Amino acid sequence: GFSPWLHDRVIEVAVVRFDPKGGILDEFSTLVNPHRDVGRTDIHGIRASDLKSAPRWDEIAGDVASRIQDVVIAAHNLRFDVGFVTAEFARMGVDVPSPLPGLCTLGLSRRFLPEIGSHKLKHCCGYALEPRGYAF
Repeated sequence: GFSPWLHDRVIEVAVVRFDPKGGILDEFSTLVNPHRDVGRTDIHGIRASDLKSAPRWDEIAGDVASRIQDVVIAAHNLRFDVGFVTAEFARMGVDVPSPLPGLCTLGLSRRFLPEIGSHKLKHCCGYALEPRGYAF
């Protein structure tokens, strides 16, 4: 979905923690069973059948919380992602400090790469991998 405040839910989460030199310290990813309709599968590609045996948010909340505590979060559309995480914790009665320290790669791409046209994550990654020959 597009709005956690309209009862859309997290259906997939991934967290990768890096050390100051860019080495991976820890990785965590899982599908999440929202126990409701999964919304527009044409957008995210995840079907309800993919989530039947996935854990609920309350079962993985501790894993997520321990990984996002005392870090700077980087995300492509940070406000969107943090909104969903905040809403999931709020449903459990847990307040998330606001604002969470973060870096929005979508905002940075719009500011520093205006020439690429589309700022979807896959286009930004393609540009970063082949900045001179990438065609959109």
